[in-house]
Amino acid sequence: MGIIDLDSFQFLFDDIHKLNREPELLTLGLEFQIIDENYFVSGKAEGNVSNYRIIFSKIRVHLLSGSLTGTLTESGKNTVNVTITVENVIVNNVVL
Repeated sequence: MGIIDLDSFQFLFDDIHKLNREPELLTLGLEFQIIDENYFVSGKAEGNVSNYRIIFSKIRVHLLSGSLTGTLTESGKNTVNVTITVENVIVNNVVL
């Protein structure tokens, strides 16, 4: 068990509804919501985050511009910083 918590003020997804229907996101219960008419997006879920590399790569595929930042907390471990850009997924300053 763990937690993924991501948000962004500057972003553009190809289709946020399609992103939310990705099987890996559905399994975890991670759903992104646009708040303030496309100026802010947020997604948070708690569950089995062991496949976070796949989850983050699915998010990156749908990201057309901008970035998302947040945290990943794996069970029994420390919280690490996450940045997802169009080019990379960076977890704790390491490009995946």
